[in-house]
This record gives sequence, C-alpha cells and structure tokens, in this order.
Amino acid sequence: MSVNPRLVLIGFEPVLHALLLDRLQGEFELLASATSVDAALAAARGAAATDRILIDTDSLPQDPATVIAKLALLGPAPILALSSAAAPGSATASALLRAGATALVAKPAGPLPLIWEGEDGAPLVQTLREALTR
Repeated sequence: MSVNPRLVLIGFEPVLHALLLDRLQGEFELLASATSVDAALAAARGAAATDRILIDTDSLPQDPATVIAKLALLGPAPILALSSAAAPGSATASALLRAGATALVAKPAGPLPLIWEGEDGAPLVQTLREALTR
C-alpha cells in the first residue's frame, strides 16, 4: 500500500491556490493550506509529519526569501518554491535557494490559470509533480 507524501501548500493568489489544490489532490495528503504568511508559518509549525512544503512566492506580502528562511527553521521538510521571478540563475532564484528552498519551479507570469490545462501548462504541472516527489 502506497502512502501519499504529506504536503503543506502555501499560496497567496486565490485562483492559483485553488488550481494547485485541485491538481495535487489525490497525489498528496494535504496537511494544511495557507493563504497568509502567519497561517503558513502556523501550518508548517503544526504539521510535524510534513514531507514537503510547496510555496507560491508570487504575491507574498513579505520578502519571499525571508518567509522561506522562517519555514526552513521550522523543520526538515523540503521546501519547493513556485515563482515567476525565479528563472534559473536569476538573483531571485539564488536568494530563495540560499534562504532554504530545496527546489524551484519557474512559472510564467500572467494568466497562468488560462494555460494550466493547455500545451504551455502541461510541462509546468509535470515539473511541479516531479519536484514534489523527489
């Protein structure tokens, strides 16, 4: 019997957060879902058995690297950052990795919900799934 990895999902853009919840349902045991920094920290702190933390760093009301550093201090769960600003080799990507993100998935800026199901969205979803199951 296979046990799904336990996930804390943190997102600040309501439409994308709902899409992530929908896409990851059934593949992960969702321990908590947070849409504010305080709720995110409380969720990560309270979910001691967390296998993964997924945080969408876009629309954060605070510096994403600072939030990731706070999450990293709460436990050993790998932190996957989803970001439109964290292209490989960018200053943002470097800052997030230095802060404690263990993996980054770059997403396109703009109308992501419109492309989530289409040709452009499929590789993003696949990359996200692969990064979360490592």
